[in-house]
Amino acid sequence: MMLIKRQVFEKIGLLNENYFMYHEDVDFCLRASLASLRIVYAPRSIIWHKVGATNIGKTPFYFYYLFATPYL
Repeated sequence: MMLIKRQVFEKIGLLNENYFMYHEDVDFCLRASLASLRIVYAPRSIIWHKVGATNIGKTPFYFYYLFATPYL
């Protein structure tokens, strides 16, 4: 979960669609860090995710998008 101000998108752009799943957030945070923007990690936060149907378990779908997608 990320809360991002509109100004951040205006400065560094949107999430890179080439990553699609599992890596786009890392790329986005790296670009924010390189732009000297502040990133805050809140480890005690609780996020309630009502449905997690995208990937249930360690399926071929999971491994494909975790390991086989190109890093552009």
